[in-house]
Amino acid sequence: MLFRSLAELALSARSLPDTALSAEVAGQRVNFSADGGTYRLDRLTEALPEGTYPVRVVATRAGRTVQQTVTVTIDRTAPQGTLSATPRGHLLLLSGQVQDNRAARVRLTARLGPRTYTRLVTPGERFVWALPLQEPGAPPTVSARDAAGNERDVTLR
Repeated sequence: MLFRSLAELALSARSLPDTALSAEVAGQRVNFSADGGTYRLDRLTEALPEGTYPVRVVATRAGRTVQQTVTVTIDRTAPQGTLSATPRGHLLLLSGQVQDNRAARVRLTARLGPRTYTRLVTPGERFVWALPLQEPGAPPTVSARDAAGNERDVTLR
């Protein structure tokens, strides 16, 4: 699970009435609010820094306790990069690499005139992307978005 912040972490559960549900993460315990048999996680009191955290969910009912642990990653940093944009005939070649604090693939979105193109790239690996030139002289724009939804415009040279 990947989140921009744990405050955005939305856990919901269904259980029998009279069940007490809570989650523990980085020393903070957060209770679930009950609405009949549906439970939703309340907010953490302190924001957590970027990183990977185990989240332990505990359910207690009639003296019995069941728990499950899941791992979540908090990522607030947008990918970044600098690409070369080189016209070659009827093509625009974008080349370079992007960086991100996670090894997960990054989605590049290129806009050339009225057209939009997307491609997945691996952070730290060089790539070349050939796109059809729609209108000579139309300025291209490229943005990079990671799995957590962090997005940033990429510098074109």
